[in-house]
Formats: sequence, C-alpha cells, structure tokens
Amino acid sequence: MQEAQRASISVTEPEIARAFGRIANQNNMTPDRFRSVLERSGVDPYSLEQQIEAELSWRKLVGRKFGRFVNIGDDEIDAVLQRYSENVGKQQNLVSEIFLPVESPEKEEEVRRFAERITVQVRKGANFAAIARQFSQGTTAAAGGEIGWVQSGQLQEELESALNAMSPRTYSDPVRSVGGYYILALRDRRRIAKADPGDITFNLTQLVIPLSASTDEAEVNRRMSQANSLRGRINKCGSVDALAKEIDSPMSGSLGTLKMKDLPVEFQGAVKDLLAGDVSAPVRTSVGIHVLVVCSRTNPASSIPTRTSVRNQLVEQRLDMMARRFIRDLRRDALVEMR
Repeated sequence: MQEAQRASISVTEPEIARAFGRIANQNNMTPDRFRSVLERSGVDPYSLEQQIEAELSWRKLVGRKFGRFVNIGDDEIDAVLQRYSENVGKQQNLVSEIFLPVESPEKEEEVRRFAERITVQVRKGANFAAIARQFSQGTTAAAGGEIGWVQSGQLQEELESALNAMSPRTYSDPVRSVGGYYILALRDRRRIAKADPGDITFNLTQLVIPLSASTDEAEVNRRMSQANSLRGRINKCGSVDALAKEIDSPMSGSLGTLKMKDLPVEFQGAVKDLLAGDVSAPVRTSVGIHVLVVCSRTNPASSIPTRTSVRNQLVEQRLDMMARRFIRDLRRDALVEMR
C-alpha cells in the first residue's frame, strides 16, 4: 500500500464493493449476508476490505510499472495456438494455485511448514480461493488463485509432475519450485478438442414452394423467382406462417432444433454461415424450393482458446514474473516495526 501511495495509485469504494460482492457470490451469499456471517465469526469486514484494497492497488501498481514493457507478438500467440492444435485429444487441467515465496535460505523451513498447514486446512474443507486471496503471493491471488485451463508444457516440470499424480477436486502437497512453494488445486480435467462444425445446433423454420422432381426448367425458374421475392418479405421466424397460408404451402413451418450433421446436405450448405435471424437463399430439393430461416444458432464449445485469451494469459505470465521480483525487492528494503 505504501508503494501504491508513492505512485499515486488509489482504489475507489465502488471497486472495493464490486470485489467484495464477487467474493460473497463465490460463497453463495449476498454481500449483506456475507458481511453478517463474517461479523458473527468474529471477523471485521473492514479487514477484508483493506485486504481487497491492497490486492487491487498491487494489480494496478504492477500494471502501471511493468505493463508497457510487456509486448506479446503474434508469433508467440501463433506458437501457443499451434501447440493446442498439435495436442488435440491430449489432457488439459483446470488449476488454481497458492504461491508462497521463499525470499532467503533461512526462511525455507518456515515457509514449508506454513505451506503444510495450509494444505491440511484446504483438505479439511477450508475455502481454497479465500486462502489464496489472503496468503498467496502470485498475481492470481486476487482471482482466488485461479490459473485456468493449462496443458502439458505450460507449467514448471515439478508442478506438471504433481498435477499428473492428482485426481480432479484434490489438492497437492506443497511443491518446491522456482521462487518458493506451490499448493495446487486440480479442479477439473478434460481433453483438448476442436469444435466440430457438425455439432452446430440450429432451430429452423422453412417456407416451401412445392415442386415435383419432373417440373420443367422454365417453371422451376419462375418458382425460384417467386421464392426470392417471398424471401425478401421474411423478417423473422414468425412471419413464415402468414406467407405459407398465402401460397397454400402446408409443408412449411418449423423444422425444430437440429444439429448441422443431421440436416440434408443441401440445407447444410445453405445455413452453415447464417446467424440467428438470417434467411437462406432458395434451396432446390426433390420436393420443392425451400427458404430456411434461422430462429437460433448454438455453436459447440471448443477447448482451444481464442487469440485474445492466449494474449491475456501470456501477459499475466510475464507480469507475474516481474511482480515476484518487485515484491521481493520491496520486502528486502522494508522496515517493519513491531509495537
């Protein structure tokens, strides 16, 4: 806080209130109820608010001091995404951390014992995220220690080894790594997968102009012109019913919800690039001419991250390394008075 004040960095009351509210929400409580629970437990909510202020100030301070030195190139993002593509089908872990630095050799045993006490507490049911906010010295502390989804090769070898020996929803023993001790929470595990276009889900309505397979080309062209004209009058799924009555087309109406791979091939090509509310070009089939309206579209989830999320993750990693050196230097120069 002193360093933040020297840098003229401040945290507003609304920022503290929003962070307090997020912590309350993570404990499935409203802010007022969370405050009452703290007070009944003998904890002054003001102490938590001070801690929140310190965490937010620290993040702002680190961002201001080092943010301009962190430049992530497109080639770095491409390399990470390439690794994801090459590792499709391989394991990915959802991880949180508590990091306790060892700032000098004489502190080694003290930090190790403290890490062991924390491990015992979280295994007894203590809130890992709350402890991370209070004691972790990593940049993930303000987020409850959440690192996010990581794949093989993203963490130090000793941390990878610990995770590989764990089951989901368990906690590691303290792991000695570069800079100090880590306590890891393996929250979930999955396989890296690309989104399958065949799993895109559409809710469709169609307007059908009936035609037999033997209809001559001139009539088909005339009906195609009619379909294009009617298409221009469709502005939502609900408008199809009135047009269907107008042209006496009982085949028209809702197709329901279907995956792309379950649609006829002709329909797949017509709707693959459409969004909710879009209307397809007329599609000729053996039973007539179809105009398809996308009432809703749901894209399948992919565990391969976006470029933006990769960039943010790389920025956090760089800032984390700089922040650890920064806090080490501040502590080395600090004078603490005990009264």
